[in-house]
Amino acid sequence: MAAKYDFLSIPNPKDGGKTRILYPKLVTNGTVSWEQLVHEIASESSFEPGTVVGVMTEIERRVLHHLSYGYRVQVGGMCYAEASLQADREIKAENEIHAQSIHFGKINLPGATAVWSVPTVSASSAKVHRALPKTSGSPACKRICRSTER
Repeated sequence: MAAKYDFLSIPNPKDGGKTRILYPKLVTNGTVSWEQLVHEIASESSFEPGTVVGVMTEIERRVLHHLSYGYRVQVGGMCYAEASLQADREIKAENEIHAQSIHFGKINLPGATAVWSVPTVSASSAKVHRALPKTSGSPACKRICRSTER
């Protein structure tokens, strides 16, 4: 099945919003669960489901461990895991910085250069989905482990 997409109309920052530009936006088909991933991997390989769960759990555990020490972690050819930080309040001067007010935020997963080839979606093979209002959503659509050609 081809990916679905729509276009998001946003103000053009180059002319102060006088004109609008269109950005392609992926329309998701839902969420693939952990259990479904385990089932698919076990079904399509020689690994038992317990082995798949064990390896995936250990990868998750080790990635979180290294993130907690400030490392960026490469997850195969799929993505990099990076931790972000947040402050509990707005800090305007260095003398207002206190370690107690800084904590881990989200885990970002920017795309990596894939070791394998990722199928690209061309305009002729993708399905255009028009159910979304053209002005809804955020132009900064962050996708978990997205693959991008850089």
